[in-house]
Amino acid sequence: MAPRAQPRARRGRPADARAHQPGRDRSGDRPVTNHRLHAGRRAEGRGRRVRGRRQSARRACSYEVDVDRQADDALDAAARMVGEVLEQAGVKREAVVCAGIGIPGPVDRARGTVGSATILPGWRGLRIAAEMEKRLGMPVEIENDANCGALAEMTWGAGRDCTNFA
Repeated sequence: MAPRAQPRARRGRPADARAHQPGRDRSGDRPVTNHRLHAGRRAEGRGRRVRGRRQSARRACSYEVDVDRQADDALDAAARMVGEVLEQAGVKREAVVCAGIGIPGPVDRARGTVGSATILPGWRGLRIAAEMEKRLGMPVEIENDANCGALAEMTWGAGRDCTNFA
């Protein structure tokens, strides 16, 4: 009989005094709800549309906007959805620290703009972060959507116990 292999030890992340507590944010001060705001781009015929869907235990709604021609309408729809989610969750806007937006393509984070006209042609040069800050009344950060997904996996998903994550 062959000797049993020893399990490989995984170091994981060092302990954090602000370790996540279910139902609380990282600071431990603000309650976290199970409401989520989803917005994604999808191909539909010849045009591209943004479909946003707000989900909760009580109700769901969606908005569809042609993002190639109507960037302002898409930002307005996203702001309405955020407002509805906060209202339904009973969370005051002042309690939200920041909003994040994932953009499908290169992002100029310093300027808060889409970095390529081939991904969202009608959005090139639009200061998305500044426009959403006006609509939401809170700080807004933008980042490439793939980077946002990787950060989420590293923070809450499959990569949370990894020392190195790429």
